[in-house]
Amino acid sequence: MRRREARYLAYASGNFGKNVMWSAADITLLFMMTDLVGVAPSAAGLIFLIGLGFDAVLDLVVGWAAERTRTRFGQFRPYLLIGAPLCAAAFVLLYSLPLLGVTDAAIVATAVILFRGLFAIADIPHNALITRLTRDSRARTRIAGYRMVFSSGASLVISLASPLFLSGGDRAESLFLFVLLAGTGAVVTLVIAAQAVGNADRPASTVPLPLRGQLTAILASADARMLLLITVLTGLFPPLFAKTFLYFGQYVLGEPETVRICLTAMVIGQLIGIPFWSWLGTVTEKAWALSASHMVAASGFLCVWLFEPGGITIAAVGLWCGVGLGGLYMLIWAMAPDVVEQIEAGGGGRPEAMLFALLIFAMKLAISVGALVLGLVLDGSGYRPGIVQPAGARTAIAAMTALVPSLGGFVCAVTAMRYRLSHAEHLRLTRKIEADAK
Repeated sequence: MRRREARYLAYASGNFGKNVMWSAADITLLFMMTDLVGVAPSAAGLIFLIGLGFDAVLDLVVGWAAERTRTRFGQFRPYLLIGAPLCAAAFVLLYSLPLLGVTDAAIVATAVILFRGLFAIADIPHNALITRLTRDSRARTRIAGYRMVFSSGASLVISLASPLFLSGGDRAESLFLFVLLAGTGAVVTLVIAAQAVGNADRPASTVPLPLRGQLTAILASADARMLLLITVLTGLFPPLFAKTFLYFGQYVLGEPETVRICLTAMVIGQLIGIPFWSWLGTVTEKAWALSASHMVAASGFLCVWLFEPGGITIAAVGLWCGVGLGGLYMLIWAMAPDVVEQIEAGGGGRPEAMLFALLIFAMKLAISVGALVLGLVLDGSGYRPGIVQPAGARTAIAAMTALVPSLGGFVCAVTAMRYRLSHAEHLRLTRKIEADAK
């Protein structure tokens, strides 16, 4: 048993590598483009959106290709072994632009698209490999929990290190050094993850369906459709809190230091919450745990809207929000492999990589829409950076920080309860698959 859990942990460590690159770009990319390279803010925002959109579309392409890959090294592992070093190299190249004196927005855009594209090559197959580790629904919940621990650890590293490269006279050098270390760590953990799966990465015996057939099989499943809806709502609402709190702390509370305090407390809260949600999703149903985690996070967002806490109080609220957020993505990724078996039992093949690609595509699309809406709301409210904001702008910032994520979180909680695939039903389906294979 210890050996099996160690194998699960080794696979999950890949999430540290992926998230240290993803979160670093999410937090620092706009800053790097505007403050270190000199790209106009509007152009930087467009580059960010184009890069994320390209990444989302490529997720589907990688998912389709991975379903058809057959090598003696496995089906999904070659993508990690090849994609991880290429992605890390593109990551380091992107953040070397300030040191190289690059100021051309087209070159920056090319570097961003290159990094986003190569990230998809490592990301989708790593996600799909969870289906090869075990068919046990409860074990998959534990694995998803381990993955979130590593992801949160990466976020904590970035949160604690950010003051080193967001201020001072040698910001470009400090940021590049951090990225170089992060990229190296990403390669190491993703190679460890690939090796942990070993011979279990055997392609399905059936020939994969064409792309249209896979999408049809996925959308024919009521639970797959519900999981896609939950993923869209989860990508649309909860992420608004962290994005908009940057403005909330500075312009509504008038306490810029609360941003670091709250975001760090949220990451710590996630680390605390992950074991609890993993346990709850194992002893009850994953949908119930997902609904409860949304309720916890939404209640924390609502407290921010109602009381506008500052000082040390925001650390407690951020911790509570983080506890709830710790269950959201973990449980979605724990539910997805079960849906693969549901589709397989229904005669729709095993669209492993394609289902994960579709979920990630939906998540990124929702996050992009949320960011776009936030920008439009800020513009419409009269927001202008670096000045005392008018009352309308402060109200809009507070609403987008807390009220909208809170109401959206409650909608997510209700929606999650409509997911019907239970542990018992999944066990019945896996036994049917095994019986049909004999």
